Formats: sequence, C-alpha cells, structure tokens
Amino acid sequence: TDYLGENWQDDYYIWDCAAGTGNLLAGLTNKYNIFASTLDQADVNVMHERIDHGANLLKNNVFQFDFLNDDFSKLPQPLQDIINDEEKRKKLVVYINPPYAEAAQYGNSKDGISATKTYIEFKETISFAVNELFSQFFARIYKEIPGCKLGAFSKLKFITASNFEKFRNYFKPEYVNGFVCRANTFDNVKGSFPISFLIWNLENKKQIEEITCDVIDNGGNFEGIKKFISVKKGQVINDWLRNYYDKESIIGYLRFVGPDFQANSGVYFTSEPKQSDIKESRIQTITRKNLIEMSIYISVRFCLDFNWLNDRDQFLNPNDGWKSDAEFQNDCLAFALF
Repeated sequence: TDYLGENWQDDYYIWDCAAGTGNLLAGLTNKYNIFASTLDQADVNVMHERIDHGANLLKNNVFQFDFLNDDFSKLPQPLQDIINDEEKRKKLVVYINPPYAEAAQYGNSKDGISATKTYIEFKETISFAVNELFSQFFARIYKEIPGCKLGAFSKLKFITASNFEKFRNYFKPEYVNGFVCRANTFDNVKGSFPISFLIWNLENKKQIEEITCDVIDNGGNFEGIKKFISVKKGQVINDWLRNYYDKESIIGYLRFVGPDFQANSGVYFTSEPKQSDIKESRIQTITRKNLIEMSIYISVRFCLDFNWLNDRDQFLNPNDGWKSDAEFQNDCLAFALF
C-alpha cells in the first residue's frame, strides 16, 4: 500500500503463481483482480472448496499450473491478455511465497527437485543459483513477465552469497522496500534464519549491491533496520585463507565450510580429520608457517555471537592491518587454542 497506493488492489492485478491452498491471498479484497495457480490439482480443489464457503476468490481465476514447466499458453485468457500487454503488465503484481527446496547440498543432487524446464533454460545463465527453486521462479518471472512488480518471500542468499553473483548479474530489478522476519514464524519451517519479503520493480533495471530492510519480530512489531550486502567472488574470508595454505610440518587441521554465520558449526580445529571431510575438500592443514593465519580465521568466525538475523552474513577479507599487529595475532592465537 505504501508503494502502490491506498487503492492498489483496484488499480493492479495480482497473481500468486505458487499459491498452494491460497493462504497468502487471505485478506485481499478485490477478487476480480486476483489470480491463483498451484502445482497440485488437490490444492486447487481445496481453494475451490474454500470459495464455496466464502473465500474471496473467483473459481475461474484459481487453476492448476506448473510454473516451472508449463507454457504460458495454458494460462486463462484474461491473465494471458495482461501478460501480453506491455501497459497492463506494469499493473501486474506477482505475489508469491515460492518453495525453498534446494537441488544440491554439498554437491549431491536431490533427484527431481531441480529437473524443470526452467532449470534447463537458465542453468548456464544463472549458474549455481538454478539449484534453488525460488530463484528459478525469479528468473522466469524476470524474463517472461518484464515490467511487472514482484512481491516475494524468500531466503536472502540471492542477495548476499558470492555464488549467486551470476544470478545477480542477470536478475537486475529495482529494489523498492521490504522486511525480514524469523523463519520459524512459518509453518513447518525450522532453523534460526531470516526470511524476507521484498518488493521489486521489474520495469527499472538496477544492479543489486545492497538492500535495507525493516526487522519484524514474532509479534509483528518493528525491531529495527538491517542491511544486507552483495558479496562478489574473491571477497570472502575463505578466499583470503587460500593465500596461506601449506602442507609442511603439519601440526593440526582446520575443518571449514561456507563463509557465513550459518556454517560456523562446521568450522573447528581437529587433530584427526574425517575421511569424508578430506574427500569433500573441507580440510586444510595447520603448519608452523600458517598457524597465525589459521588462528585469525577461526577467531574472527567465532568472536561474534550468532543470531537469527546475521545467519546469512558473510565473513569478508581483512585489510592488511593484522600483518603488523602482533597483539592482535597473539590474541587470536590464544582465542583459537582455548
């Protein structure tokens, strides 16, 4: 309402293309401007039954559609007319809470999750990001519904993660506004991390460098402001650490994974690495030559407290001040050992 105006539901069309049973559409007022589609016919049946009991939707506007596979020619004609008209498209709000399933975890593909036509089309364009179903939704919307407005719930890795840099080089809408809340406010979502609701104007093109969001607590109250910064490859602390790899006179091992807070539970010193970690390249050797650098690495990663809001924050390259700061080096060594 702040962005589109008090009468936005009368002035704009709304399409939830990942509607499930329509929970996201509860409370909207103009049923003539709302379209809802979902993958499973059973969910369509649930929404139709809800309409019979008073839900504020039209049955003709609620339909089965596989957004990541089906052609837009399968859409109801009124929605096709909107998408195919440049001016009407500017009045379309794609309003979604897409699935968060990820196709690859530590290099092991989960069968059937990413094998969509959208995956095949965009796997070269957006690289690693195509493994995430929500980024497949974003990529297709950006390409095939240009100029629309996008209001979407999602994780924040597409903003912050360095391995989403190629995705950000493709997906270049104008950021409008948004908020973040705890993931566990959603049914059946575990874990302590932020989920965002962000509004994008796809008519204007702008590289995503950083965004600022309101922070909302579990009671719906404003807690403050949080900035999320896009990180490019080569900027994270793991890239810095590569300069100090060594294999002579081994005195221990560093087990490490991704360079964000959520991965810290997988970062530690050990004298006996697991063979599975060695195989997955999650182990680096600690030697007399790199003990200080390894201590700095692990100290930096653990000296700040983890919380749900910084879960996706990335640890970046340090400046060169540490090289001449003996006190800092000694402090890191003591912190790392104890």
